[in-house]
Amino acid sequence: MSHITKLVLLFVLAFSAASCHSESAGREPGLTGLYFSEPNLTAIKARMILKDLEQNWDDSTFQTTGSSGIWDGNIIGPVDGDVTLHLRSNKVIQLQIGDDLAVATSESPGSELPVSMEEGASYPVRITFLNDGRKDGKDFGRFSVQWSWANSAQAEIPPASFYHTDEHQQRYDFVDEPDPASIDRSGFLSAAAEHHIVYYKEGQFGGWPANGGIWSWGDEILVNFTGAWYKFNPFHHSIDHSKPGGPLLSRSVDGGKTWSLEETENFSNNSPADQLDTPLTFTDADLIVRNNQATFFVSDNRGKSWQGPFEFGGLNMGKLSARTDYLVNGPHDAHFFLSADDVDTVQAILQDRSFAARTRDGGRSFEFVSWMADSDTIRSVMSSTVRISDKHLVTTMRRRHDPPGDFRVLPRNWIDAYESRDNGETWSFLAKIADTDTGLRNGNPPALVRTDDGLLAVTYAYRGVPYSIRARVSADDGASWSDEILLRDDAATWDIGYCRSVVRADGKVVTVYYYSTETRPEPHIEATIWDPRSIF
Repeated sequence: MSHITKLVLLFVLAFSAASCHSESAGREPGLTGLYFSEPNLTAIKARMILKDLEQNWDDSTFQTTGSSGIWDGNIIGPVDGDVTLHLRSNKVIQLQIGDDLAVATSESPGSELPVSMEEGASYPVRITFLNDGRKDGKDFGRFSVQWSWANSAQAEIPPASFYHTDEHQQRYDFVDEPDPASIDRSGFLSAAAEHHIVYYKEGQFGGWPANGGIWSWGDEILVNFTGAWYKFNPFHHSIDHSKPGGPLLSRSVDGGKTWSLEETENFSNNSPADQLDTPLTFTDADLIVRNNQATFFVSDNRGKSWQGPFEFGGLNMGKLSARTDYLVNGPHDAHFFLSADDVDTVQAILQDRSFAARTRDGGRSFEFVSWMADSDTIRSVMSSTVRISDKHLVTTMRRRHDPPGDFRVLPRNWIDAYESRDNGETWSFLAKIADTDTGLRNGNPPALVRTDDGLLAVTYAYRGVPYSIRARVSADDGASWSDEILLRDDAATWDIGYCRSVVRADGKVVTVYYYSTETRPEPHIEATIWDPRSIF
């Protein structure tokens, strides 16, 4: 018996079916349940009504390489007598009617469930669909439930023959989000802020500045993000994966008010990584580095052309998931704050863990310095680090924890602050910054900056209601933080954030992120210029 089949059987044993002839008021079409972005009923994305029992998850409506789902409701008997339910799937589908159970898998793609029914009577039904990880074409998921009875051919089950009630809906009300109008905003602070478009094109998608980087030279600011074609998706990123996309750069020369796209040499180089031969001079004002998962790129002319990809030579950390976060110590000396998979300990869907590394030879080789979070079981990734003094560092990082067991216990996503008093050799917890959603959407990373007058300002997105860009400020090097600052809360969807920030010469912060509004529904890149001093 496969691991997936065992999981299905254990889950079914926990399902207490209602009486097969019970009726409830308020019938609604379809079966109600949950859609998950991971294979085995983990990582809830949203409620989902299953309106058709012939499903082919082969387009961008679903995450085709690992989605799963569970749905409850009632099915109406078509005739008096024995009815056979026919299951087929290239993954795993389980059907339960009352106490009767059938399972079809990629190993045994066809299965039958005989049930004695009465015409017009209602019977409790649960359908569970899992992805068992076996490759089939493009790994699309397919499942089907049909029926037949004496002297009838096997046929699709019409949508009018299955429904759900308020009682079924209430089984999944733990994922419901509040009405935005009901949110009490009186506890939020406000800061003087203005918003500007960095990148918007009708029919295009722009996203994830935090996956790239941001650099500044006075009023000149350069930001890296991802461009793609837009296709609305209620559950995942609204990208048309059938069309090409890739990294983009946008530059401002007026402190973040106006922006223009740039064509740059070698920026999208996907060739194998090389070892860096010539040491980098990190103190060169025009030199910038962009981390990209397991490699890095370098520009010595403020991002107008690039060299790379290069290896993080000497780091034997397994699979790296690095984003751009580094501090210059000297001409050939720099700390790089990276992350790597730690699959043996981290209890999260994504199992990366933040660590500090150091190069003393201009990027030709790197050495592991320390793990940055005090817990190895909770995801820590996408750090954003500033220097307070020669030995004192403060970082903020994205956290995630998936409690093992019942999927009804949602994961937690939040941001923590840590400090090092010995230049990255060891780290200690400072404070929790904020939750970044309700557990449905994988949270959001922070962007931390330090102003010339010593304020720390961290910005991030909240992917629950109200979908918003927020900030907090510390005047004591991260030991304590202000109440949350609501920079804006007019987002049209949850798919926002991934902030990057820089400090202008006038002390104002320029925060760049991706966003969508009612008037610009395509996710695009915006910049908020705000003053952390205005809250005091």
